Amino acid sequence: MDKDIGIDLGTKNISVYVKGRGLVFHEPTVVAIKRGNGKVLALGGAAKRMLGRSSRDVQVVNPMREGVIADLSATEAIFRHMFEQVLGYGSYRRSKVMVCAPIGSTHLERRALRNAVQSVGARSMDMLDEPMAAALGAKLPVSEPVASMIVDIGGGITEAAIISLGGIVNHTSMRCGGEKMDEAIQSHVRRRHNMLISRGEAEEAKIRAGKAHPDLEDLVVTVRGRNLATGLPDAVKVTSAEIHEAIRDQVSAIERIAHEALERCPAELAGDLMTSGINLTGGGSLLRGMDDYLREKLGIPVRVMDDPLRSIVRGLGYVLESPTEA
Repeated sequence: MDKDIGIDLGTKNISVYVKGRGLVFHEPTVVAIKRGNGKVLALGGAAKRMLGRSSRDVQVVNPMREGVIADLSATEAIFRHMFEQVLGYGSYRRSKVMVCAPIGSTHLERRALRNAVQSVGARSMDMLDEPMAAALGAKLPVSEPVASMIVDIGGGITEAAIISLGGIVNHTSMRCGGEKMDEAIQSHVRRRHNMLISRGEAEEAKIRAGKAHPDLEDLVVTVRGRNLATGLPDAVKVTSAEIHEAIRDQVSAIERIAHEALERCPAELAGDLMTSGINLTGGGSLLRGMDDYLREKLGIPVRVMDDPLRSIVRGLGYVLESPTEA
């Protein structure tokens, strides 16, 4: 039987929705491949746990960078292995696939995504802009003559879009997000504590103790890595204030993206946003105090969507299940 599939291929996570079945896959966008024969050894969380721990015979890679494909062959391997797990061997070749793409992605970047899907033999493929998918997933009134605003803070890209009457009125986009925050935390720990930590350790510190607003409670987290003075394993305590200092430029950039979209909003729609405000989605929206920070800076309501990591794939599901209503 033919199957309709929706895919949210993010820098951090990949989610898959199958029509009639719902969300069937949500895992980190990481794959472990055997060098030489290209065999997929692990995918998702199992592969992510191998980062930095595998032998030279195994390549562990995240093929996405700044919201778009950076490694086409690894992306194709992810699609093929994932589809075989979810749908069964070969059955995806009769499927129609809908994939989300950043609205700020280039023609070449979208073509790479199309090529990756077509390489596994899908029958047809359509694309949906990520902010629109997020708005549909949040059940915002996108088809009505009122303004809805989405700020999607992803792992590699942040986008702000204002939507009305079923279309995107204007948008802004910047290659910044969770990954650049992680890199900034790594650099801070190296500079302040003379210790080298992994990207995963930096991400965990951000999740546990990070904050976007400087006035929030200061927490303390222990990070582990290699002391650059002794060359030996070590651990240090890092505070929320330190993490805020490290990621401050990234948080400010997110505010500028939202501010620019608001500046370009037609006057007829600007009044709507004073009431409806901004809807935050993407993993970066879970950074403690992000909504408070943007609310204070922009002067309009800001709320974090329910389950923001899956809002885009929920929007894909809405389109797949009710295409005549989308």
